Amino acid sequence: MVQLYWECRAWPAGMAGFVLKRSESGASEWAPLHDGPIMPAIDQVESFRNRGLSEEMEASLRHDFMGWLQEGNVQEISVLTMREIFNESGGPGAGDRIAMKSDFRVALLSGFGFTDNTAQPGTSYDYALYAAYTDGTTSTQPLAMFRLGDPQPLDPEYTFSAGRVRITLDFEIPHTEIIMSSILGFLIERSNTDGSATHILASDPMGYSSITEGVCFYRIVDYDIDPSRDYLYTLTPVNMFQQRGDPIVLRYVAARYKPLSPPVIDEVSLVDDEHMDLTWRVAPEDSLLLSHFVLELLRSPGKEVPPVVVDTIVPSARQYTDTTPKGYGEMYFYRLRSLGMYGQEVGSDLKAFYYLGLSTPPPVTGLTGELMLEDEKPFVKLRWDPKVDGDTLTARFAIYTDILIPDSFLHVSHLPRFLDNTYKFPIPSHGGRTYQFRVAGMSRLGRAGTPAEVSVDVGTLYLPRVLQVSSKRLSPSGLLIQWEYPAFQDLIGFRLMMNDREIAGVDHIKGDMRSYVVEEELLAKEPNPSFQLTAVGSVAISDPGLRHTIHLPAHQIDLFPSPASLVFELLESSSGMAVQLCWEPPFGKEESVTGYALFADYNTPGRLQRINTVPVIRATEYIYTLPVAERDEVNLGIAAITKEGTTGQIARVSIPIKNNNKEIINNDKP
Repeated sequence: MVQLYWECRAWPAGMAGFVLKRSESGASEWAPLHDGPIMPAIDQVESFRNRGLSEEMEASLRHDFMGWLQEGNVQEISVLTMREIFNESGGPGAGDRIAMKSDFRVALLSGFGFTDNTAQPGTSYDYALYAAYTDGTTSTQPLAMFRLGDPQPLDPEYTFSAGRVRITLDFEIPHTEIIMSSILGFLIERSNTDGSATHILASDPMGYSSITEGVCFYRIVDYDIDPSRDYLYTLTPVNMFQQRGDPIVLRYVAARYKPLSPPVIDEVSLVDDEHMDLTWRVAPEDSLLLSHFVLELLRSPGKEVPPVVVDTIVPSARQYTDTTPKGYGEMYFYRLRSLGMYGQEVGSDLKAFYYLGLSTPPPVTGLTGELMLEDEKPFVKLRWDPKVDGDTLTARFAIYTDILIPDSFLHVSHLPRFLDNTYKFPIPSHGGRTYQFRVAGMSRLGRAGTPAEVSVDVGTLYLPRVLQVSSKRLSPSGLLIQWEYPAFQDLIGFRLMMNDREIAGVDHIKGDMRSYVVEEELLAKEPNPSFQLTAVGSVAISDPGLRHTIHLPAHQIDLFPSPASLVFELLESSSGMAVQLCWEPPFGKEESVTGYALFADYNTPGRLQRINTVPVIRATEYIYTLPVAERDEVNLGIAAITKEGTTGQIARVSIPIKNNNKEIINNDKP
């Protein structure tokens, strides 16, 4: 016995029913399987005529039918009434087709099913379904063909697409091939490329998800899988007689379906005073996988307003000019979607812009910025060239700044509309960086002209006190003062106070220094010194830091004696003025001396500091080239260095010089 069911998706005018014929496979002789046409109806007479029912089958079906009538699940419809319904609706509805597919008894009763009790086991048959018309004729071509036997080979068109942890297989087959082979669906399994690790995806025949223009579309989604590996997908067709056809093996090649990287919109700019120009870039490795781009225009970053598809763009493009009409002064968002040749798809981040496609005011010129203090409050005074006579486009000026977010210009919306060419902009933060400002002319309808830009370096407006100070005795060569302080870009240096008297300034203690050696000469006069540090920036000066007081025992003040009999002689040299110094070792300490150090007061007149570029002098004389100094005299000094590494007291000498005429003044050697 063979049960046949067919779908009816159209009901031509004049159609009355169906005629079903059968032929052995390969033979050309077709014979009707029933005496008269199969008339669609639901009643106690027509619903049991020409359905191929045996007596037992008819009795069972009639029993079910009477029960459905009593329960109200069906209602009787005559042949003529059913025909009128189909003439108006074009055939059974989707719900009716689903009910007939789900229950073959409903298909038999309705006139869309037949039971072939004469089919012989082991014999293959072809079935043809024809249309029967009200004038007694039959269609010359069959509406559908059924084949009882092995399903014919199929060659579907297919595509793969990959997600993060999934692979989607879409394939399609012409509906005529599905009907000819009576395909009920496909068994689907996945395996590795060597056939191992088989995983069943569809253990029951999977039918098509939709049918459009004579093509059946199928989709299977394989979840929890690594899409970076290659796989084999096997489709086995199964017909309505539970016979299996030849398996169809589809290869998933991971390299083809690699997820694309999101494209990046680099710039959105106005061109032709009306249109928007976009440029973008993609990952180089994606170039060969791209199918096309889709550009979308959005009014809102959310999902409440659907995007407008501007255009489909070829994969080689990296620039596009959008001519879509837009509202003046309105904010829009662009999103660019990359689509791959194998179903990949990824979108860019949203790119926001204001549309100001109107007549452009002339550029602003002459913009300057100056940092000023007023009532101890800092502000930047902006000034630019005023509006020129004849300028009818500039209705006002707009100011943009990156004070709130570095390198992100924001319109200062709280400013009133004004045509002045100056503005005082308050600095709301502690400064310490370069602020940028833009001033642009604005038309009456809100379009900005080319802005002028200026950068203003604003130093740190507040410096904290120096709170952490420590000291270390370098007896008998001095006292090491150390402190901690954060780094500021415009920190010039520090001032060091000893007992409320400045002993070192920013010329001696630079901004990157966190230690300083107080000379033994100063400590000799102050047995209990108290130190304070003050930070000095380009704009701000901190309050004096915490006091650091130490006690120096009297025996630590005794110093190693200075060299004796220090004399000098000025010499002429090719590089300028030089001086020869001569001295004698400290009296009675000759055995303790390992060398000598040279000192000068070039940086601060009257303050001797060691010249570190001069190595330890092993002799008792030295020739030194004097740097040019706009002074009448220069002080030099020599101190002994002991074998213990300490530095003794300094013997000093004043050298009178005249730089303008390079007059050389000598003194006599002893």
